[in-house]
Amino acid sequence: MPEMLQSLCRYLSKKVVFIKMEKNVKHHTFHLQESFPLWFRAVHVVNAPSLFHFAYNVVKPLLSKTVRESIVFHKELSGLHAHVDKEILPEEFGGSAEDFDNEECLEALEGMDEVFQEFKALTLS
Repeated sequence: MPEMLQSLCRYLSKKVVFIKMEKNVKHHTFHLQESFPLWFRAVHVVNAPSLFHFAYNVVKPLLSKTVRESIVFHKELSGLHAHVDKEILPEEFGGSAEDFDNEECLEALEGMDEVFQEFKALTLS
């Protein structure tokens, strides 16, 4: 954990940190749960650092039961393989599929900056 973050955690209680972040976190979790146009059957997280678990535990009470139940943590790849067929996973995750390339998707998103600015203006008003 970075030294600055350790210092921050030492001097601020979880409650104070939670109060400061609560408004933004509630806003973003609401939009992800209620407005995001995709449905995820499950989200599998493998070998996440402890900082990620801390952040998840802060957000967890704000998530709906359905979303909480769809997030699965795995300490190693064998846990992931119990849920996801190796044939559809890329080699880096112990599977046999070719590497995932999302370059085309990233380029499309980068070209939509104006659309994102319009959405941002709607949420701020």
